[in-house]
Amino acid sequence: PANDRGTRLFVFQCRACHSPTPDAAGKIGPSLHGIVGRRAASLPGFAYSPALARSGLVWDEATLDAFLAAPSRKVPGTAM
Repeated sequence: PANDRGTRLFVFQCRACHSPTPDAAGKIGPSLHGIVGRRAASLPGFAYSPALARSGLVWDEATLDAFLAAPSRKVPGTAM
């Protein structure tokens, strides 16, 4: 199922830097909990790339799909 695939992708590609729970303590990237509807680079305490900070993106399903498929194509200069 798709959820199983998504879980595997998260574990192998995202978990080292991001948390799926509200607490991102000990992670270098922000929590992904509640990301849909959030402005990119908006959580305090993280070293976002200047490109992502100025991108003006608001995360929705389509934007996340495009960004995760090719981060530097969606936001040239991003550090992710």
